[in-house]
Amino acid sequence: MEYLKFSLCIATMDRWPFLQKNLPKYLENPYIAEIVISDENGNDVKMIETHYDNSKLKLFINKSRLGAFKNKRIAVSKASYPWVCLVDSDNFIPISYFEAAVKVIDPSNPNMIYSPSYTFPQSNHPGFNWRDMIGEIFTPDNYKIIWKKYKNSNVIINTGNYIVSKELFMRAEHPNDGTDYDTRCSCIDVLYQNYLIFKNGGSLMVVSGMEYDHIVHPGSYYIRENDMKNQLFFESFMQ
Repeated sequence: MEYLKFSLCIATMDRWPFLQKNLPKYLENPYIAEIVISDENGNDVKMIETHYDNSKLKLFINKSRLGAFKNKRIAVSKASYPWVCLVDSDNFIPISYFEAAVKVIDPSNPNMIYSPSYTFPQSNHPGFNWRDMIGEIFTPDNYKIIWKKYKNSNVIINTGNYIVSKELFMRAEHPNDGTDYDTRCSCIDVLYQNYLIFKNGGSLMVVSGMEYDHIVHPGSYYIRENDMKNQLFFESFMQ
């Protein structure tokens, strides 16, 4: 059977316990043509090279720590396929997520983000539910309006575990305007990246059936850096 193929792009740093569990499943996924891993310090790549010898794996180590925003852009820049699936190194995306995505993806339209509608409940987290937003499309003209309409829309805009064209993602780069947002947005890197995508003509669709495991743990940005300063930083873009 012929599948639409994706580059699975993972930015990582010291997440081997999660990668060790999930990589075997990704390697067997027929929708994933390659797995691009960009590692901040090389520890995860070292463990992957020790345990795996697979041509699907494309491994890269940064010369210095870049932070989440830049590291994800490095991962996407190394992708060989026009459509990429971004996933955090501590989360897991099952085959059913891709099965739902390919039903709605329009390969001729590179300006759409295909975003999940649900995350499965975990032992320490109830998960996120955006099913009430299925059918809504965030556009450059209305994303602030929809953000105000739904109390949880700020969370969906903060979801970077989605499918997007490499062209759109790379086009939405940090402007050379003297600001340092790309380095200080360690927790809200996704919010900032998606803001730039909207500003560069991208839209976002919440897709039925795109569901995955979103893992919350003591080492996650969600726990360590989700403070009011970051929230205010985000809200400044949405005024």
